[in-house]
Amino acid sequence: PVETGCYSIVVIFFFHLTPVEMSWDDALTYCRTHHTDLALIESAEENRAAANNVADETKWIGLFRSTGKWSDNRTVAFTAWYHELSGRRIYHEPFCAAENVHNTWEVFSCQERRPFYCQGNTLYTGTSSALH
Repeated sequence: PVETGCYSIVVIFFFHLTPVEMSWDDALTYCRTHHTDLALIESAEENRAAANNVADETKWIGLFRSTGKWSDNRTVAFTAWYHELSGRRIYHEPFCAAENVHNTWEVFSCQERRPFYCQGNTLYTGTSSALH
């Protein structure tokens, strides 16, 4: 919570799973039109929340790996790369990140079509005592 005088503001982030397969660029456009952005996963907790919806295929998240930035141009502080694939894959530019069934991230050609997560957020406000 963030204390602002007599109120606390709690921002809870959640992800919308979109099962329609699109390229990373098309998924970005869709998310920005219908939600906020592609999923911006900035902590282990958020990564676990996204991974809860990964069944049997990887899903786009908002990381454009070619620049190392999130789709909203923020610098990436948290990562969850799938290390078993390090050094054994050939990456083609441009490449983008997707959440896999192992709760880790892989890179793929941004032109591949896959399901994706859109970022959403809800703002809750209330008195400090009501939130504890």
